[in-house]
Amino acid sequence: MTFAYSLLAAMAAVTCEIYYKANPTASYFATAILGVPLALVINYGIWGTLHAGESLLGLAVVFSLRTAALRVAWTLANGHPVSGGTWAAFGLIVAASITKAVWR
Repeated sequence: MTFAYSLLAAMAAVTCEIYYKANPTASYFATAILGVPLALVINYGIWGTLHAGESLLGLAVVFSLRTAALRVAWTLANGHPVSGGTWAAFGLIVAASITKAVWR
């Protein structure tokens, strides 16, 4: 269940980010209509991940990995280049996730 909850939260976070970047001049109330429910979904996903037995540090690693993977996938799907710094950060998050899984 940790995977499902963290993926739900990451998908909501990336959706919110995409919406805000696509509508930079939208008013506060226009963005709140979608932003508030997405924030609730993100919080529910984080709550579910913690209650599935994950530690707070483990949650940070799992959520960061899912969010970074979705951001990179979205960037590549739109045909935009991914900077070297983003690849390096993604590699470090993957390394942290592998370390978390192996070091139990």
